[in-house]
Amino acid sequence: MNVKRNTKECPKCGLKIALSSFHKHINGKRCGKPYEKFDGNNCVYCDLLILNKGSLISHMKCCKKNPNANKRHRSPKAGGQTGSVAWNKGKKFENETIDRIIQQIESGDYVKYGEAHIRRRIKKYLIHKHGHKCMMCNLSEWQGLKIPLVSDHIDGNSQNNEISNFRIICNNCDSILPTFKAKNIGKGRKKRYKS
Repeated sequence: MNVKRNTKECPKCGLKIALSSFHKHINGKRCGKPYEKFDGNNCVYCDLLILNKGSLISHMKCCKKNPNANKRHRSPKAGGQTGSVAWNKGKKFENETIDRIIQQIESGDYVKYGEAHIRRRIKKYLIHKHGHKCMMCNLSEWQGLKIPLVSDHIDGNSQNNEISNFRIICNNCDSILPTFKAKNIGKGRKKRYKS
């Protein structure tokens, strides 16, 4: 399928140019000049044939045989270390984290954090206390995998972050509760609603 374009003839060079690029052609550097074809050239320093003009220029700036070449300064240790060990290899933080969370929840220090942070800490605490199972249906596995659990506010008010207001439930049980997403409109987070 041939598309006919509106063209205009350039007064300087006589080429027929599409109207969309006519002003670029007239005002540009290429009007009236034949396009230079670059068939490749050899590096002045190492006699390597390079076919692209831009690549040739950048190669000559960094050529190993160029005495004034741009040098990359690398650390003397770079690449020399083999078999380095990650700083946390073999260390387990889970028990330390759980102990710290238990201490914060029992002392009441957890309330100074933001809502999402509080939910994460309480979820870890409740899973540690009750085990990895839903508190409503008591499922711990689904199709051979650990069931995903969420922390749920029992009263639906997300600003009520008392430990007694939380439970750990699976996504299935969460979706049938009256406090699930849009079913819970109007409870908590009053600053989001215009009065």
